[in-house]
Amino acid sequence: MEHNSGTNPFADLLRACKRHLRSMALQWLNVHIIVDPLPALLYVSVLLFFPGVIVYLRQMDERVAIVPLITGRIFQHRVLPPTVSLMANPPFRPYSTSTDSPQLLGRSSY
Repeated sequence: MEHNSGTNPFADLLRACKRHLRSMALQWLNVHIIVDPLPALLYVSVLLFFPGVIVYLRQMDERVAIVPLITGRIFQHRVLPPTVSLMANPPFRPYSTSTDSPQLLGRSSY
């Protein structure tokens, strides 16, 4: 995509109309309902992956299964708590997908 820098107002208007139509389509299709829980689902899938790998590797060799066990524990104690904390109290995000964002409701964040 080429940046126009205001030299052709028609191209700027066309780009603005395309962007507005895409935005309206995303709102009409309620994409935010699908996009909002994706990070949480990703973490759940990783948490379910580690026990599966441990069971699979334990059938082959007990000593090999200790590696994903240690990795899973590190993930559980170092990565998961800050992530859950951020999901419970999200910081202000100007490009949030949530419908209760101050920008989407017309309220100023200042």
